[in-house]
Amino acid sequence: MLLMDFYRDNNQNNKLDTLSLNHIYLSCVLGDMFFSSFLDEFIDFLGNDNIRRMLDIYKDILDKKFINSTEELINVIRIDFEKIIYALLEIENKKSNQLLNYFFNDQNEFLQIRLLMNNSIYHVGFEINEPIDLFLYGLVYWISKFNQYFKKSLKIIKYLRFPSSNELQQSMNAYIEIIRVWLKVDNRQLMLELFDVQHKSKYLSKLKNNNFDQYCDKNCDKSCDENCDIYFSNYFKFITSLFENDNIFHYALFVDNAQKVIKIHNELINLSKTNSNFVMPFNDKIIKNINDGSYFTKIKNINKKMQVEFVTELDMKI
Repeated sequence: MLLMDFYRDNNQNNKLDTLSLNHIYLSCVLGDMFFSSFLDEFIDFLGNDNIRRMLDIYKDILDKKFINSTEELINVIRIDFEKIIYALLEIENKKSNQLLNYFFNDQNEFLQIRLLMNNSIYHVGFEINEPIDLFLYGLVYWISKFNQYFKKSLKIIKYLRFPSSNELQQSMNAYIEIIRVWLKVDNRQLMLELFDVQHKSKYLSKLKNNNFDQYCDKNCDKSCDENCDIYFSNYFKFITSLFENDNIFHYALFVDNAQKVIKIHNELINLSKTNSNFVMPFNDKIIKNINDGSYFTKIKNINKKMQVEFVTELDMKI
């Protein structure tokens, strides 16, 4: 089976465009490769005693996520790793025009929105399964292995963590902490926005009988492209479903001042009133983030299970 045939066959019932499917597929391949090659080293890096201590120290949070064993913790670390690889690929390779055309179904009336921003993705936001402290603890290790394997220069520039807005916590009925991580990839700066939601892990909600290996045929010979496609097909569908059912998953597009956010917001309100497929998540409000001074508005395409956020730069005043 050719790779594009695989995408086409698996794209019939999901809502991600072909480029995004490509990126998810690559993230699955990298996840399998890294966790096959470096898992023992990673466990040595963490230390078995440390892993047990982590399960004890973060027991309250992990209990809310229904993560109760070392195996489950390692599995969610792998999934978070793959989601991060996917998000970095999206930010690096997808343009805002591509995203808006797909999101708004190529409707020409939204040309004005396109004119109000540059042509790059500002960040991708999504839920992570592990607590933020554990994520930060392992991130340095995976970055070092990524750089070692691909001869890249990927490094953390800075990060900012803070509680989410009351509106979001109320909508999710859970406490939520956010971490923004700025990464430098070669000469380009990329930003991820990760949400630690204290409720049952999306990963565990999607598993059948808590069996992660059901998605991988361990007897499959991955030496040729055809078998590689077969090997990853079920797991590909699984990881895709995690994104599609992530209520936080969104793309953020940079807007250079708050007045433009207001203009975009008013256009989006009009759209949501005339097209029931589009919904404003925050009751038609523009949100001011008190933690960084930014302003943003957000709209959801129900059919495509996608959200797009339009946001000013940090510390920008209205």
